[in-house]
Amino acid sequence: MKAIGKFFETKTNKLGLNFYGDFPGEYEREASLFFEENYPEILDELSWNESSWCDLMTDEDGKIYAVAAEDSLSAGNAKAVLIEIECN
Repeated sequence: MKAIGKFFETKTNKLGLNFYGDFPGEYEREASLFFEENYPEILDELSWNESSWCDLMTDEDGKIYAVAAEDSLSAGNAKAVLIEIECN
């Protein structure tokens, strides 16, 4: 995986993305490693707790994003950080 876009921050209820793969969380490990290895400062800035998560998500145009969020999508008001990526 490599970043091909810039980071942007939003709220979980504004993501407008779908899970990438066959089910939500399928790429949690890969997304977590992407942030840990390339952008640990992003994870440091989030208020990490037991509801926080990382995953790969996609938009209606097929673009893929690595996402890190402070709380679930249903929480709505949690901070989320995402960046467009290219999967190898």
